[in-house]
Amino acid sequence: MAPTGPVLCKHRVGYVGVWRGRTAGGSPKHSSFFDNPQLRLRISNRQQELRVTLAQSPLHPGAGVHAVGFVLLSADEPAVARRTLGTPGGTHGYSAIQGIHPIPFTSGEERVDVVLKLERLKQDYILVPCTDSPGSEAAFALEIRSNYPLSLACLPKDGSPLPDPTAGGEQEQEQQQQSTSTPAPSAAVEIQGMATGISSARGYGFGNVGQSGVSEGEALLQKLQAAQFEDDAFHSLLTGSAAGKAGREVEWRRPRQVTEEPSPVEAAGVTTLLHPELHERAGGAPPGPSAGSWILGALAMLAQSPTLLQRCFVPGVHGKRGVLAVRVWHWDSWHTILTDDRLPVASGRLVSGGCADARQLSLALLIKAYARHHGSYAALRTGRVTEMLVDFTGGCSQKIELGDDGEASAVWEELIEIRDRGALLGCQQLAGADRAVEAQRLGVRTQSTYVILELVELSGLRLVCLRNPFLEPRWRGKWRAGAPEWFEGGDTSPLLGLQESGSEHAGAAVAEDESGVFWLSLEDFVRVFDRAHACRTFSRSTPRAVVFGEWDAGSAGGCLNYLCSWRRNPQYVLQLPCAARVFIAITQPPLLGSIGQRDYLSIGVCVLRGDGRRRLLTVTRDSLLGASPISDTREVSFSLSLPASTAEAPHIVIPYTFEPNETGAFKLSVWADVKFGLSPLAQEDEWCHTALAGEWDASSGGVPNPGNSRWQVNPQWEVAPLSQPTTVTIVLELAPPPHPDQPTPLALGCLVLRGSKASQQVDLIGPDDVLAQAGFARAAQVTCCVTLPASDEPCCLLACTFEPGQEAAFRLHLYTDQPISARAVQPDEVQSAPLGTSVAGSSFAIDSAASEAIAGSQQPRTDNAGEAGESEAGGAEASERPRDVPTAQPPEEEEAADQDTGHGRATAASGGPLRLLKKLPWRPGTPKRRGARRRGG
Repeated sequence: MAPTGPVLCKHRVGYVGVWRGRTAGGSPKHSSFFDNPQLRLRISNRQQELRVTLAQSPLHPGAGVHAVGFVLLSADEPAVARRTLGTPGGTHGYSAIQGIHPIPFTSGEERVDVVLKLERLKQDYILVPCTDSPGSEAAFALEIRSNYPLSLACLPKDGSPLPDPTAGGEQEQEQQQQSTSTPAPSAAVEIQGMATGISSARGYGFGNVGQSGVSEGEALLQKLQAAQFEDDAFHSLLTGSAAGKAGREVEWRRPRQVTEEPSPVEAAGVTTLLHPELHERAGGAPPGPSAGSWILGALAMLAQSPTLLQRCFVPGVHGKRGVLAVRVWHWDSWHTILTDDRLPVASGRLVSGGCADARQLSLALLIKAYARHHGSYAALRTGRVTEMLVDFTGGCSQKIELGDDGEASAVWEELIEIRDRGALLGCQQLAGADRAVEAQRLGVRTQSTYVILELVELSGLRLVCLRNPFLEPRWRGKWRAGAPEWFEGGDTSPLLGLQESGSEHAGAAVAEDESGVFWLSLEDFVRVFDRAHACRTFSRSTPRAVVFGEWDAGSAGGCLNYLCSWRRNPQYVLQLPCAARVFIAITQPPLLGSIGQRDYLSIGVCVLRGDGRRRLLTVTRDSLLGASPISDTREVSFSLSLPASTAEAPHIVIPYTFEPNETGAFKLSVWADVKFGLSPLAQEDEWCHTALAGEWDASSGGVPNPGNSRWQVNPQWEVAPLSQPTTVTIVLELAPPPHPDQPTPLALGCLVLRGSKASQQVDLIGPDDVLAQAGFARAAQVTCCVTLPASDEPCCLLACTFEPGQEAAFRLHLYTDQPISARAVQPDEVQSAPLGTSVAGSSFAIDSAASEAIAGSQQPRTDNAGEAGESEAGGAEASERPRDVPTAQPPEEEEAADQDTGHGRATAASGGPLRLLKKLPWRPGTPKRRGARRRGG
């Protein structure tokens, strides 16, 4: 059955099992259908295309093939008990089963290969592979490919629910989920070849009984040939090409061919040191991780934790047959990478991952499995340290930018907190300008990762202990081995203090350490290195919440720089019962291959002080509680201390892309020191939204100032009488909005006034008739919030530019807590004075200096996408290094909102009759510059 549609290969999951005995239940037309293996399928994208391949192989010699197929159903629960999906009936039983996706059976075919287009549901899909007739026994392999992440898990035989990986809040979910889905390789080969050629699995669970299909998978494994397994699908290539072995002096050897007594992988690599000579040879090694590569620094950091390193390897009898099984954290669950254990050797030494102790092969095996995961060794020439650490630990990455000496104290406190929480720590020098020259002078290797081993404070002296995995060059600055600083003070010398503190690396202060360990001061640390990075892991007892979402055409609003659209982003309510330390991470679906092929969006996340449980519409510096950097990496995170939230003022977490209209999926993860709640804004808590549109043309009158008798020609709307007090947030924006980097040519504003029906004559308006004022500022958007009283009379909205005759289109958004009705006031309803006449009763005027100031003001550039080299990209592939974007900052709060005048955020008092705006007895003021930084703190 030939598939149609594009090739889908970025993400792949699968399952290997058998139909035998009771599990050979036949098609839905038979009552035993529900005895077939049932698999839970979860997709991540709103609409996702999948390529599903089902292949079979006879269990017994001479047995024929069967008509096979699969049934796809929707489930109301994460796990579905058997015989609860419906009552089979009809010729083929399809129509009688609720939510079935009709996949026709193909008689006499060894495989079924189809492309499906599915929509993401609130519940999971249930996939049931089956034969047409009950009792038809065969082995089968199911493979599902997609360009977006997906997961496949076998449902328990007893129908009990599986853990829901998306559940969060008070119940912590185990990160090390056990799953039974196993991606098959090409379904064109027989089932035995499929079982042996499995390239990656999702928690394979060899021999794990009690779940449908797993014990059968173990039986298949036992049928493998006695010869050692070779992963022909991978070809063990260094280059990733079909001719990878040609012309290369590389041998592929089993661990016992590399060293006579290899250390068990469960214990190997804990105290090992990467062999520097293997990565310093010029031109002697075939393509692989190059000298100074990111991957070696990542493995050196991982080797500091025996527990985490040992957990990477999946134990089992498969190891005796030459099968290498390594666990990798992928998106939201553990996957198992399966390949052979042959390692590349050149000139008698390992090409990649060799250690000073030749018996230690664990790091070389990890690199082999990681190359299999990404498709080739060549794909590992560049990459990110933090991504690899997350893949092998299941933790979260965090970056700490190292600044000037004045920020050393803040850096120290942050590093101490991260260290105390058990994180792996490292640092890098990015080879940037003057800092790189100074680093090289002091013996620091640029573009390389150093391991942070210890942070020690001795009587106000703060010292950092590092390890250079490459040994050379040696540190030549202060506090080097044997430096005079260590011995000053006699009986109170820093050396004695270090020894008495119980430091494991005090010996490196006296003599050069053979493993590359050295000490330096905190001041030199922040002066020489550019960035520290951490991989944080969390215990099962740490409260955690995870939600999955996406930015689509309606919700991709961009960062806080985009004043007109950021509020469209997904918003989540964070309920925190007391003050606590919180860690927040936003993650994109993993992309495989070389770093140049991983085209991630620039993303970030912020926390704002909420106003009730409704969507936030405006932001000020005072409401911004914290924000991450914005970076085009897979994961962005930050930690912050938050006060307790209340029902009236919850914390609002907003993930965003840097630019608007960039679509994609994301995972939002939150950890805290106390139990908390995290949930999307409920639909019923959304504001009522009224969208109005208009434009200013050459006849528009500008601001209602004395001498400007044409201001009433501006667009006006009449808001119908309100039966109860109503909170209104008014947002006036240019359409389309200019880019944040571009100056805004107009000063715009909006007025809310008491009024009457548009057709009535209007008398002079006093100050009490003005309910609210938004603007006037040279900005793409102005806002204000007002609570309008209940009244039998309408009120009036006036949108205008500061100067008359300026042309532009605009949108006026009204966000209210009660439904309202607004109608446009027609031009013939407005009674305007003849041109050149003045308005009686006004007692103010704009002088020439103020007019010149208005004409010369413009919006300053908002902080946004400056570029910085990504230090974690390795070697000579500098052009592939991603950029980091500084944290987006909200604009300054408008002065009008800071004044208790009733023209900013105010509650309007009820009073006299509402009248249509015709005259203003006060001066609105001149435009203000958006985004200007406050001076003096």
